Amino acid sequence: MSIAIVQSASGSTSGTANTVSATLTGCVAGNAILVRIFGYTASRTISGVNDGAAYTQAVETANTFAYWCEQWYLVNISSGTHTVTATVGSSLSADMRIFLQEVSGLDNASPVAATGIDENTGTSVTSHPCASSALSYSTGDLYLGAGGLGASGGTITPASGFTSDYVPTVAAANRGLAQSQVMAGSGSSQASWTSGTARTHLCCGVVYRAASAPASTPSTLLLLKCGV
Repeated sequence: MSIAIVQSASGSTSGTANTVSATLTGCVAGNAILVRIFGYTASRTISGVNDGAAYTQAVETANTFAYWCEQWYLVNISSGTHTVTATVGSSLSADMRIFLQEVSGLDNASPVAATGIDENTGTSVTSHPCASSALSYSTGDLYLGAGGLGASGGTITPASGFTSDYVPTVAAANRGLAQSQVMAGSGSSQASWTSGTARTHLCCGVVYRAASAPASTPSTLLLLKCGV
């Protein structure tokens, strides 16, 4: 079976706050919530993500620059409203953004198939991969990318076949990016954004594993023996 995106929500904070939240309503029990977080203050660490239940970190980039990103998740959620809050260990000097997606069809027992990061803060380039080497995926898996770009300028295009989910712009510089694709077959990809002008980047990718299709129940053939 394939993972499906049910709904999404986003939130932001500014100034010196050290938390950021967003809310999903009408969630379905047994689904999962996937979180991407974008920070714009150097040397900050996410100390936790929760909505009453603690989320698990899937991947993070370095946090020593003025743009960074992380991905977290919670499986087998309860029904109803979920207000998800990410907390950093100390106050911010710039914005932090959060982007949530409720999904169905995730393998709750083993949700993460692959993770990767690509960090290029020294040389400006026009290709911005989610991982330094290609991440493998299977049919129905969900590939999520998150990234932050330094400098400014130029149109930014998601990887081929990917949807641009969220562009949390603080300013022309240090832009955060999110992209996704439910994979139609098996393969591997770095899932690279392309920018119209050369820029530095910190990016990360997660492949979430789709649940296996339920085993079919064989039909029972009843043989009736008739006698006289």
